[in-house]
Amino acid sequence: MYCPSCGADGVISDSNIIDTRLAVDGRSTTRRRVCKANAEHKFHTTESLRHEDLKDTFVRRASDKQITERYSATRLRRDLRTAVLGRLPDEEINQIIADIEGDLQERLAGLVQPLSVEEREHHSSGSYAAAIVDTDIRQATELRLRQASDRSVHVLYALGIRGRVDTPGRAGLRNAQGFLEWLYSPGAYSDLKRAIPSQPARPLDRWWPDVVTPHPTHVIKKSGEARAFGLQQFTNSIEMALVGRHRPVDNAQLVAAWVLAHLAGQRKVLSAQLSAGVTSTLRRVDDIAYLRWATVAKNFQSVREIADEAHDLVVRPSPRLVFDHREAPRTVPANSAL
Repeated sequence: MYCPSCGADGVISDSNIIDTRLAVDGRSTTRRRVCKANAEHKFHTTESLRHEDLKDTFVRRASDKQITERYSATRLRRDLRTAVLGRLPDEEINQIIADIEGDLQERLAGLVQPLSVEEREHHSSGSYAAAIVDTDIRQATELRLRQASDRSVHVLYALGIRGRVDTPGRAGLRNAQGFLEWLYSPGAYSDLKRAIPSQPARPLDRWWPDVVTPHPTHVIKKSGEARAFGLQQFTNSIEMALVGRHRPVDNAQLVAAWVLAHLAGQRKVLSAQLSAGVTSTLRRVDDIAYLRWATVAKNFQSVREIADEAHDLVVRPSPRLVFDHREAPRTVPANSAL
């Protein structure tokens, strides 16, 4: 860096760095320099990251500051599609992704953080080494979803992303009360705010399935069409509601087993029976997964409906159901309700 004092006199003189300090946010560096020709000439420079393309950045996890991966529109699209549980058509999802990327790209210079030497050695191929924090991506996504044709998708996304408990260093939304605290917070839907009640004591059931879970052979759709029952398809649909929660794959299988145990002896079942069974069971197993499932199954059309459902979940909770492998495997008792 040429000395500005010498430059004012028409002389070109280089400088040495005598001190470097990184800004608190990690997005700029201040250097103290001294002129090589005249030690009395000292000045400061501020260096900030200049970046051309979002796709070349890495993603830093806010909870533990770790670099997780290179930014990917494909990953963002997959996370969004999973979180909204089919409430948005692909055409609108693609437009939302384009808008989010446009917003992030426009603000990128103020968002990116430099990679440390160790991070650069491990992650960067040598071109440009900078990262964007995952919470910046989440905030941009939530902001855009509030403008979607279906406002409930913003809440579904928040339940899916903020509700994750599988991310190191981040607690995530634990239950319906935690969800309501977020929903009523400034910047969310504080206009809906009301007192969050305490939850009464809940009876507790423990259960572990028998070795063989019976299941029907056919499902009767709303149209009256009979289709072969697919256990894997049924389980996968439950897992979508449980994504990011504790042991989603295992718990989806256990929820399916509990529902099907209550339908044992029925070769043909209504699709409505399966949906209602999952709805009732998730209400007993996981508040956040239940709210995600119920928003779609009950076709909630407004944020207020979801808020009311969460409020009722706190005030009138269902008996708690815990899948405990220490319990003796058994079928569901005759007097046991979903």
